[in-house]
Amino acid sequence: SLMKQPALTRELIQSIGSKTSRPVSLKCRIAVYDTPDDYSKSQGDGSTLPEAEYQQLCEYIEQAREGGLSHLVLHARGVILSGLSPKKNRQVPKLDYSTVQKIAQEFPSIHVTLNGGIQGLEGLEKVAKESQSVGNGVDQVFSFMAGRWILRRALGFVF
Repeated sequence: SLMKQPALTRELIQSIGSKTSRPVSLKCRIAVYDTPDDYSKSQGDGSTLPEAEYQQLCEYIEQAREGGLSHLVLHARGVILSGLSPKKNRQVPKLDYSTVQKIAQEFPSIHVTLNGGIQGLEGLEKVAKESQSVGNGVDQVFSFMAGRWILRRALGFVF
């Protein structure tokens, strides 16, 4: 996972940025774990990302920002690299929207898109409303991304 290599990520973003005048974006998760046991050991109360892992995420994003990152699509769930199927990795670890919202506030020069677990228009409205009530009450999340929900329910936008 590139998340374990912040300096390489910075170099890759710099390289891409040197070849285009367009903004450079990055999509990642809020955390990376090697195994389910690593995830289990790291969780405090399980509701938010532990402080040490939050700091690792901030360091990773800072390296990417220094490389020229302008847009971050941040999936609100960590990833477990081995021991879980891709389908199970969409259920575990738990979603943590507050971490995405904190990152958006901590890095105001980066457009942050919240991704993960949005299952419908009502869910989108709830997440958007909650993103305004975190921290200083200013909504720093730039946009929201929904993948599987839209693929499965595309006509829900029409009817």
